[in-house]
Amino acid sequence: MLGVTMNIPVSCKVSPRGCCGADAALVCCDIGIPHYFIDVAEAFDELIIEPFQRVLEDAISHFLACASVATGSCIDAFGVFFE
Repeated sequence: MLGVTMNIPVSCKVSPRGCCGADAALVCCDIGIPHYFIDVAEAFDELIIEPFQRVLEDAISHFLACASVATGSCIDAFGVFFE
C-alpha cells in the first residue's frame, strides 16, 4: 500500500495550512506506508482547465449574443431558456 497526492495548480492555494498533500504525507507516515507526490499540473491544465475555459467563454459569448436579441427566446450552452 502507498499514498499518492497529485500536485495540481489550485490545490496548494485553497488552504491556509498549505498543500493538502502535507496531511496525506503525515497520515502515511503515521501508518508506516510510503507517500509520493506526482506533478500533474501540466496535464491538469491541458485536460481540465483549458477545456473548461473554452466552454465557459463559448457559453458567455452565446449568452451575450442572445441577450442582444430584442425579441424571442434563446437557449444557452447549458440548455437554460433566456427570454
